[in-house]
Amino acid sequence: MGDGPGHDRQARASRPDARGRTMSALVSPFDHLRPGLWPTGGTAKGRLPTALLPPVDGPGGHPPPTPEHLLAVTRSVTRLVLADPSLVTEAALLDVERLLADDVVTWSPALHTGSRAALLAALADGDDAVTDVQLTVVGEAVAGTTAYVEWQLCGRFDNAGFVNDDILVEPSCAPVVCPGVLVLTFVRGQVALIRCYYDALSLVEQVLPAEGRLDLRRGPSAG
Repeated sequence: MGDGPGHDRQARASRPDARGRTMSALVSPFDHLRPGLWPTGGTAKGRLPTALLPPVDGPGGHPPPTPEHLLAVTRSVTRLVLADPSLVTEAALLDVERLLADDVVTWSPALHTGSRAALLAALADGDDAVTDVQLTVVGEAVAGTTAYVEWQLCGRFDNAGFVNDDILVEPSCAPVVCPGVLVLTFVRGQVALIRCYYDALSLVEQVLPAEGRLDLRRGPSAG
């Protein structure tokens, strides 16, 4: 991410931005995929949320938010969606609710929701397989109405989990590291679209046992 308005890439990786007990529902090595319903009750596939429609503010409407404002909102939302839910106070949650569109769409390899209520409900149910989770924000940037956050989650695989609903993976207490990028799209000053990108296969491979491990990218190993 290059320099520009709203860019803030300091030596932030030297300290964690948040540390908690569980992994966010957006980033999970195990089965937590939620298809999510849109506020109208239909499935998310093929539907455009009203929050993504073009702005209708006229000449007398509110001025567009500044990059500094969008960056401040981005930092609050990042902590909400990636940090341990136990670290988010009720007051902070109510404050962040103002910043999310009612029909905000959220996507990650582990989670897909089509409303603010569905997202907040999913976040309250984190993944406790990976514990002692540390969130570090590596870089931030704002370009127009889109914000980008480069992040890293580190934790320890302490509790059992399931792969493909039926394969039990016992905990190894091994470290787990997951880097990724969060992309937030704003409409009328609120977050209308949240996209969370990371290497889901790499995350799963880190929690599989070393002996007899399947190479998820190429099938069973020849050994």
